[in-house]
Amino acid sequence: MPAVQLDAGARLPFADDVFDLISAIGVTEYILDLAYFLRETRRITTPEADLIMTSSPPRFATRLRRLNGARPTARSDAQVKKTLQEAGWQIIASDTSFMQTQWLCRKAPGHHENSMAHHKNRYAL
Repeated sequence: MPAVQLDAGARLPFADDVFDLISAIGVTEYILDLAYFLRETRRITTPEADLIMTSSPPRFATRLRRLNGARPTARSDAQVKKTLQEAGWQIIASDTSFMQTQWLCRKAPGHHENSMAHHKNRYAL
C-alpha cells in the first residue's frame, strides 16, 4: 500500500471496515487532534482489528527532540489511555520506555460512533 500524506484533521481516504491492523509508530505525537485520528482509525478497521501505536509522554527525552526542530505533542499516559478508550479502543497492553509508551489495542466490541451512518443502520432510516 502506498504512503498517504494528509492535512491535519482530514478524513482518512479509506472505506469503513477495511483494515485488520493499524500501526502508528512515531506518529501520534505529531497529530494535534488525537481523538479524531483514533476515531478515524476505528472507522476504517474491521470489528476485530488491532492498533499498535506509540505516544510521547512529557519526559526529558520528548523535550530533547525539540533541539532537532521537532515539535512533538507530549501527552501523559493517562491522557492517551482516556482518549483511546473514548474512541472505542480497548487497551490490551502498554509499556513505557525512556522515549515513548507503546500501546497494543483491540477494537472494543459494542462501541458505536455517534454518526449518522450508525443510526441509519441501527434504525433503518
